[in-house]
Amino acid sequence: MDYKIELSDVELNNYLDKLINRTFAILGVYEDCSLIDAYENYYTYVERLALELKGCGLSLDKNDFLSLYNVLIGMANSDIMAHKKVKSLVFYCISVIKKMKVI
Repeated sequence: MDYKIELSDVELNNYLDKLINRTFAILGVYEDCSLIDAYENYYTYVERLALELKGCGLSLDKNDFLSLYNVLIGMANSDIMAHKKVKSLVFYCISVIKKMKVI
């Protein structure tokens, strides 16, 4: 069964802007978790974002989608990474999302 939702270019760009914000929030969640040395919320947040992408992946550019999705899955399945590494991956993901925007 196909649940694909058709979005206009404006709607897609609005969604991607919100996705950028939610992706940037990964860094804040990680920082909060590192203060208490408990990372369950970080992993849950990243997994939830990856699941959202999996649900809408069919309506996005396949190459960019796969890159973004795989990085998020990798983050969700990795041991705790250094702040610098998480920050680098978050900004990489944001750059990939920006490439998906319709100009």
